[in-house]
Amino acid sequence: MRSSQSRGSTVGLVLLLAACGSSPAESKTQADTTTPKQADAEQAEAKIRLAIESFLKQPQKGADARAIVNFVGESPRVMVVYRESLLSAEGSTRDLDQLMLAAFAAGNVRAQLDAGRKQDMPVEGVRALLTAYSKLKAQDPALKIAKFEEYAKHEAKGTLEAHVEALATK
Repeated sequence: MRSSQSRGSTVGLVLLLAACGSSPAESKTQADTTTPKQADAEQAEAKIRLAIESFLKQPQKGADARAIVNFVGESPRVMVVYRESLLSAEGSTRDLDQLMLAAFAAGNVRAQLDAGRKQDMPVEGVRALLTAYSKLKAQDPALKIAKFEEYAKHEAKGTLEAHVEALATK
């Protein structure tokens, strides 16, 4: 019976300390006890955020684009659905398709990480696609893909979200 009372007192003390806050030394000890898995996930998130920003500043094939697409496939923290209805664009080249896929993934991943929620976010993916597309158009003014031009018009009118959601259900 005594051990049960002792255990109850210990639990009560722990709850009391948690409710009142612990000393700075205890807080530091608790903060330093992240698991290796948590630390790896945090490091991977920081690295992918840098890759996303770098890629969207200068969309091009390479390490950043690969890192973004690989992160989608490997991370349990995000879910990106690649829909043909959103990404397939007549007149696009294979290289452009790959860049637009990476841009879509970048925006979708960033939005999920920012929200702290694993949920496909195609509207933010399309917005990032538009960012990359506009930078590529600045480099090549002759670049004109009807689907992406249509997205840009919807974004300018404030109807992109409804348009993307309608396409995403097809």
